Amino acid sequence: MNQYPKWLLALSFPNVFIPIGTLIFFLFGGVTLFDTQDSTILDILQYIVLQLFWVLPLASFFATLFLWGNTHERAAIITTIVGLLISLTSVFLLWSQRNETQITKPVAHITTISVISHPVIYRITTNAL
Repeated sequence: MNQYPKWLLALSFPNVFIPIGTLIFFLFGGVTLFDTQDSTILDILQYIVLQLFWVLPLASFFATLFLWGNTHERAAIITTIVGLLISLTSVFLLWSQRNETQITKPVAHITTISVISHPVIYRITTNAL
């Protein structure tokens, strides 16, 4: 890493940390760009486009190092800036998502269930764990 200037590495390291921090949400978080109206093809296309929000910044980091190593400094800087813009867009996209789905799975080994017709709370143990 001695062949790269410190400012370039400092500028391009968020292209690694932001996608690693957000990829779990893009893979399994149910992030959507638009409503697909139960279309399977649009769901698949939307999923592929959403994966680009964490793949492209990682690729831009390595492309930056490759371009700088081959003495294409201007292209390396532009690649880093584009990767940062994609990373910031992914954070904004995650921030703007509204997930109002309630978690219905039990969190612990013992689950508490309330019955609407009776004000008594029953404790049910499960041996699932």
